[in-house]
Amino acid sequence: MTEVRTAFVVVHRVSQTATADTVVVMDQGRIVEQGHALQVIGGIYASLWASWAKGLR
Repeated sequence: MTEVRTAFVVVHRVSQTATADTVVVMDQGRIVEQGHALQVIGGIYASLWASWAKGLR
């Protein structure tokens, strides 16, 4: 029998969200964006990703 588990992980490196099944973006304690990393491409998440990617250059 397969056991299903849910893990809640807080990350400080945006790159670690790329393989997550679901990304939840919170702002001041409220969920403002939710979905797969490829679906949550606007708003705060996109801004965080752009800032991270800029640092790679």
